[in-house]
Order: sequence, then C-alpha cells, then structure tokens
Amino acid sequence: MSDLQTEVAELKARLRAGKDRMVENQNQKGLEMLAALEQDRLPPELALVLQGASLNFSDEIAAVFGQSDFDDIAAGLNQRRAPGEEISGYDINLSQIRQPINEFRQEKPFQAMGYETLGAGGAALATGGATGLIRGGQTAGRIASAVPSISRAKQAGIGGVVAGVGGGETAEERAIGGGVGGVGGFGVQKILDMASTPVKNLTQRLQSNRKVTREGRNQARKLLRDAIDSDLTTPEEAITYVANMQGKDVTLADIGSNTRVLIDALATLPGPAKERASRYLRQRMEGRPARLTGILQEAFGSKSRFYDDFAALKSARGKSADVLYGQANKVNVPMNDNLRAFFQSDAAQEAYQRALRIARNEDAGSGMDKFRIAESGDILGPDGVKVSEVNTRFLHFIKMGMDDLAFPKIPSAGIGAAETQSIRNVRNDFISEIDAANPTYARARNLYAGDSRIMDSLKRGREFLNADPDEIAAELANYSKSEKESFRLGAMHALQDQLERSPETANVAQNMLKSPKRKMLLRQTFDGPDAEDNYQGFMANLGREADMARVEQAGMNSATAQRQEVIGLLKSESAMPNVPTSLQDLLATGLRDEGLNLQENRLRATADELARMLTETDPAALQKILRELQGGRSLKDVLSNALPTEVIATLYNTATSPMVVGNAVGSLPAYVPEAGPTMLNSAQELLQERQQQ
Repeated sequence: MSDLQTEVAELKARLRAGKDRMVENQNQKGLEMLAALEQDRLPPELALVLQGASLNFSDEIAAVFGQSDFDDIAAGLNQRRAPGEEISGYDINLSQIRQPINEFRQEKPFQAMGYETLGAGGAALATGGATGLIRGGQTAGRIASAVPSISRAKQAGIGGVVAGVGGGETAEERAIGGGVGGVGGFGVQKILDMASTPVKNLTQRLQSNRKVTREGRNQARKLLRDAIDSDLTTPEEAITYVANMQGKDVTLADIGSNTRVLIDALATLPGPAKERASRYLRQRMEGRPARLTGILQEAFGSKSRFYDDFAALKSARGKSADVLYGQANKVNVPMNDNLRAFFQSDAAQEAYQRALRIARNEDAGSGMDKFRIAESGDILGPDGVKVSEVNTRFLHFIKMGMDDLAFPKIPSAGIGAAETQSIRNVRNDFISEIDAANPTYARARNLYAGDSRIMDSLKRGREFLNADPDEIAAELANYSKSEKESFRLGAMHALQDQLERSPETANVAQNMLKSPKRKMLLRQTFDGPDAEDNYQGFMANLGREADMARVEQAGMNSATAQRQEVIGLLKSESAMPNVPTSLQDLLATGLRDEGLNLQENRLRATADELARMLTETDPAALQKILRELQGGRSLKDVLSNALPTEVIATLYNTATSPMVVGNAVGSLPAYVPEAGPTMLNSAQELLQERQQQ
C-alpha cells in the first residue's frame, strides 16, 4: 500500500469514528468527505479486465471522473505536506481505484494476470482481430492492426512501455515499468512469432481435415438416403420399421438389397468403420440360434424338450381322455359289411395277432383271446357263433395292432413303401368306421391318442425335414388333434436340433423358404382359429432372419458388381486433385502426400458415418439419424460450421498479439514491485548480447 493510500485509510478511519458526532453537529462537509471515500468501486475482476484492455490506463481515465469529490480531502492533506509534494483530488481518486486492484494482484496473482490477458485479448480483437475471428483471420482488420513499417516485436515493445508506465504509481515505478515492458515485450514477441509457423501448419491441417470429415459425413447420408429410396421406401418408414424391431437386432442395413450392398462395400474399406460393422454383424450372427429358437417357441408354444413335452402332453391329455375311453368302451358296435371287409384283409389278420399280445400285456382278464376272426370277416364268440355286435374295447386293441403295422419302429424286411401306405389306408378306414359308430370313442381318441401314437407323432415330426412332403401331408390329414399337436412339437424340436448342429444357421431359415412343399408342411403344423395368422408371422420372422443373414455375409464373398459400383462412387466423391483414383493404387501409395491424406480421411469419414447409421438399433439414436437424413445437421456439423475455419490460428494470434504480450510484460512489476529493477537490468543485458551477436 502506498503512502498516499495509508494517509487516506487513516483519514477514513477517523471520519468513520466521528460519524455520529458529525451527524449531531450537522458537519455536512465531513459527511461528504466520508461518503466520497466509501463510494462503491468496480469489482477487481472487472477492473483488471479493463486494465488489460487499456494497457493499465483504465484506472487513470476513471480517476478523471469524480475527482472533484476529493478536492476537500486533498486540501486537508496538503496542509501537512511540504511544498512541491501537494496532491489533488485526482490523486486520491486514483489511489482509491487502484487499492482493490493491487490487493487482488497480490492475493491472487495468476487469476489477476488471466483477467488482464482477457482484457488485452478482447481489445486486440476489437481493434483489429474481431473481423479476423469471424472470417478466419484474413480480413482488413488484421491488416490494419499490423502496420507494415512497425514489426510485431516493436509493437509489443511499445505496448509494454505504455503498460509499464500505466501500471506504476511514482515516477520511478513508471520508469522501471516502462523499461521492463518495452525491452521484455520486444523479446517475448520475437520468440512467440518464431513459434507461429508450426501453429499455422497445424491449423491448416485441422481446417482441411474438418472440411473433408464434414463432407464425408454428408456423402454417407446421401448414399443411405439414395439406397433407402431405391428400396422403395422412405427414411421415415425405414426408421419406424427398425425401431419397431427393437430387440431383434434389425438395422437400416436390413431394409433392402440396396442398403445391404452399402454395408457390404463398407466391410472392404480400411479403417475402424470396417471393424465396427464387422464386430456388430459378428455378434448378431452369434445370436441367431437364440433368436430362431425364440421364433420357434413363439410359434409352437413350447419351451421344454422332447421327452419332457411327451410326458407333459400325456399327463394333461390322459386324465381327461381316460374318462371318455371308459365311457366309449361300454358301447357295442354293430357288425356290418365294412367291418367284415376290414377283418378279411391280411393287415387285419396280422393286427389281430398283435392285438392279442397287447391285450394280454395290458389286461390279462380282457377276454380278447376268447374271440377269433373267421375267413368271412365275422367275429366268432367263445361258442363259435357269429356275434352281431363287437365291444369297442376289442376294436381298440385291434386299432393298436394296426398302429404298429402302419407305423413300425423298425421297417419289416420285404415291405415296401406302397404296401406300408396300403396298410395305413386300411387303418384309416377302420378308425373312421369306429368313430362313426361310437362318437364318444372319436372324442377320446382325438383328445388322447395313446402313448404309442403320441410318441410316434412326436418322432414323425422330428423326421419331417428329411421325409417326403406328400407322404407326411397324407398322414397329417388323418391325424387326431392330439397327434397333430404331438407332430407340431416334434417339428419344433427337429428345427431346434438342426440349428444346434448347423454352423450356418441362416441356411435353415433360407431352406425353409425355398421349398413350396416344405412351406405347406409347416402350414399344416399350425392349428386353431388363428392358424393362418400364426403361420404367416412365423414365416415372416424366418424371412427376416434369412435377410439378416445375407447382410451378415458382407465382405465375405467374392466381389460383386454392386459392391464395386458403390466403392467406385465413394472413391470418386472423395477424390482430390492429382491423386490415385483406384482402390489398389490408394492402398499402395499410402499417405505420401497431403492430397492422398485428405482423400483417405474423407473415405474414412464416409465409412465411419455409414457404420454408425447402418448398425444403430437404439430408438433415440435412430430418431437423430432420421433428422440427419431429412437434412438436419448433427451437433458436430453445427459446431463445425459455426466455428471459424482458422479459429485456432486466430486465437493463437490474439493470445500472442503485441497488445497482449506488451500488457502482460509491462504489468509484471505491478505484481512483483521489488523485482522491477532486476528484470530491467536482465532485459537490457539480453538486448545488448543480441545486438553484439
């Protein structure tokens, strides 16, 4: 604190202590002097900014205004001063303005220096760099700030002198500050100017890279828009479709053949985009078995395994069916010509022998062996007399014998497909005859076909991928409800087993869609009022997986004409003058010149943007992509366009402008007053050494 500030502080303390007495005595002059000394001042932060902007003269300028408020105080203090040491109201006002500034400098020197530099930089822009910031630093404003006859170093020296003089309080301090600022500002500016060339080179590279990156992203969006249009849809419809498929790993690459070829081309280009796309598609491919299993379970309604399904189905159906079978077995079926014709067949004769063995095993007291079949097809009772009606339980045992003949576990030697089919036809006619005569039996059989038939239907379903479609279709037409359900479960497990065995699970989905007969078989496994809708949903899910699988083959197969066309388009759009245009030349020549570097950067930007858009599944991110495809700009693009192309160079030039440098060096003695003379001597010695060299 200076001597004057000490005097003023002591006076202020006395006036405050006597304020009550001055009020009581109506000492208006004393109260006015106290009010002048206690008036509000600018915050030190703002005052320092103004100091930097004015090369330490804002306080001098501010002191001119309001100095008359301190004239009475100056007159009072001058009464105790020697002639020639008088002060004015201006001096007191200046000391009051500087007091909080100097205190802030001593308490927080780095912050204070920052505020001053901010002010100096702002002034540099306002007086010659503002237009340069807006237009990339290439305007008349910059030219006007750099007078050709005065170098930047000399300008910094002049600025340092002014700032040093403005920062001092006494004549000696002003002299020292001006000397330090002048010599130091000149030297520091010289050093900073030598470092400006690398900064300019860096700025030019950043400018070019930012431009080609922005152009690459725009090119990627145009390519995707065109591909979506070519697939006969719109960006809005495509985004909605992908969003609705959340959780099923569907992306914009799956929209159609044109979007698919984009990711195919992407998988052959260098850079991180290829790895990003390949990693996503690889993970999606690994998840296909689980997705297809989910599709099967959604369609067939089962989440267990083969024998578990059999046990569950047997238990659920058997309890209800046992009641119906008990009722049905009490019914006697009248003998008629159709039954006699059946019992005359060779199949019926052999089925009778099997039925006897089954009956003895299941119920030794059934009395099945008390009846026999005559050559006429009649049933003879224990007394050898033809019976007029046959108990349903007897016919049921015959039916089970026919089941074994029609669907043998091990094919009999010498029996061909035609004979097997004829046996099945005889069996079906026989069952129809019993069902017609005993509706309760038909209901029981539909509800529960019996352990053997359920297991046979399950196993038949498991064989359907390798069986003759026409043969299975004929069997399905005669299946009961429980047998169809069993077949459907078996078919599901056959598909699951195929998925677990096949490394290329997509082939399963594709093969199902190729064969009309196989699709017909699949259709027949769906039953109930919603059968058609469930079937169509199942096939749509399989179709989607097949299309997704084709997308995942990106970059794995040999080059296609479509891929080469897209790669050619990417290269031609990214090409810079006088650089190789073929992809082979591009890879061979590397990054030997700047033009090639820009071309590769643009290709990389295009590929990165395509990879981002073609692999995105998050609904929120998809909406952002939609806005971009519709012509909106991303935050990156907005910032890229808003910021000047040479902002780094402009900010560097501003931060190292002569005004900023001169102010910073000239203000140093104000931060370390005792170091001023030492700094001046060192600066003079350095300058003398440079001149001698």
